[in-house]
Amino acid sequence: MESVRATVWPMLVLWTVAVGVSVSYCCAPAFASVLEPARQWLSDLGWSGAWLVAAGLCGLLPGVFQIAQRPLRPRRPILTILAQTVLFGFEGALCYEFYRLQAGWFGGDASFPTLVKKTLVDQFVWTPLVIVPINATLFFWIARNFSLTRVRCERPKSWFGNVILPNLWAHWCVNVIPNLALYAFPPALQIQLVGLVCAFWTLMCFQVALRSGASERRS
Repeated sequence: MESVRATVWPMLVLWTVAVGVSVSYCCAPAFASVLEPARQWLSDLGWSGAWLVAAGLCGLLPGVFQIAQRPLRPRRPILTILAQTVLFGFEGALCYEFYRLQAGWFGGDASFPTLVKKTLVDQFVWTPLVIVPINATLFFWIARNFSLTRVRCERPKSWFGNVILPNLWAHWCVNVIPNLALYAFPPALQIQLVGLVCAFWTLMCFQVALRSGASERRS
């Protein structure tokens, strides 16, 4: 929650942009036509295109902010950016296939019941079982400068309570509203919108990881 409070204004901007883009796409055909080349490009490439989008937006772009802002700069910036790029590229490919599955399960329409169903499965099944455990574990390691010795020494007694759960709460605080908005788009555009969301989420994961287990160490 400290990490959420520290980034509350970027989070509000993120929500506004996500909802605004979604409404514009659904209500303004001219805006939808502008995004058509991006949709076609990712449709042609499939999961490999999703890897490129997620790696660029969620790994490289946040890395630029991390290097440019001294308070956010990690001690090993190049290795941190490389790890983020590989991780989110992999997750982007996974999410692309997951979004396609969701479209098969619930349909491709943008009705409110469909958006709610997809969001519930995403946030309360896919996210806690797949995305958050991967992110929490890797960023706990990254935040300790890739030192396995520090990971062993600073690992909290309750991994779920001090590492997984804080990441899950922060994820829900930040991503539920943008997630509801992104399902208004076809799968080929969903991964590009979620890439914009995760550009901010990468910074949040790093901040949560820095604070994970702090109470355990003080005790």
